[in-house]
Amino acid sequence: MKIAVIMGGRSSEHEVSLRSGAQVMNAIAEDRPLEVVIGKDGSWTVGGEALSFGAAIDRLKREVDLAFLALHGAYGEDGTIQGALEMAGIAYTGSGVIGSALAMDKVRAKWVYRMVGLPTPPSRAITRRDWLASRERIIEEVATEVGFPCAFKVARSGSSVGMAFPASLAEFVKTADEVMAATDLALAERFIKGRELTCGVIEDPATGRVEALPPTEIVPDAQKYAFFDYTAKYTPGATQEITPARITPELTREVQALAVAAHLALDARDFSRTDIMLDGDDRPWILETNTIPGLTAQSLLPQAAAVAGMTFPALVRRMLALAAKRR
Repeated sequence: MKIAVIMGGRSSEHEVSLRSGAQVMNAIAEDRPLEVVIGKDGSWTVGGEALSFGAAIDRLKREVDLAFLALHGAYGEDGTIQGALEMAGIAYTGSGVIGSALAMDKVRAKWVYRMVGLPTPPSRAITRRDWLASRERIIEEVATEVGFPCAFKVARSGSSVGMAFPASLAEFVKTADEVMAATDLALAERFIKGRELTCGVIEDPATGRVEALPPTEIVPDAQKYAFFDYTAKYTPGATQEITPARITPELTREVQALAVAAHLALDARDFSRTDIMLDGDDRPWILETNTIPGLTAQSLLPQAAAVAGMTFPALVRRMLALAAKRR
């Protein structure tokens, strides 16, 4: 089959996406995949040819059997490109429109977690409209329901872009004023102090069964990074990533079950990776689910797959096999 690898995109994760795409291109180089790069300005380059969006989709329809999505963040992981490919009848890797959109929206993902009984920290969604109209009420509700320090997140971004940890009410107000001037939706979430884990899942092409990979424990350099931010994620050696995580077998199974449950609850497809915090009593709390986890040399899903005995090319082939079933 002729495979296109789509990378880049208009989000703040453009550079990470290019690195993910390059890794995938190398893994299936023998198939001579078609490189598709979406520029930060939304321009499309297909096999080195600059094309309009419509012409690019037309070329993919003519020449490609499957699209491997190596896009991260807005316009690539949020259902946007998935909808365009659905309309064009082009099969692609990963979650569909609904699963992608739900998981990308941290506010609505948490609503789903709560609705199905999955543990997730208390939080307060904040829209720009409400912040401008009811600022004092929101401040009071965040102080009462969430507390400080808290995690303050832009609702529809990845790689910890737009994230802060205000330690006091005054810091929260300052952060919220700055963030809400630039975004329509944010989330104030109770800060869980403890160990950070992540757990990937991948479906079996033969049975459709969702299988959890070994959880990874994430330990950023405490002297350099306040949390697992963008730099800590993608700087080699900046963070200890320990797979399998240093937790008991019973807790491992619990974390894996939560990752599978989150994947299914959000209507994710093929594969995903769920971030989980352990509090001081080793109780797990789901933070978010990523439907197109990073595929760079520093990324967590490929590391967990390797510990499970799956090479990076084998992981990519499995993702393609899942998409091929839908073609």
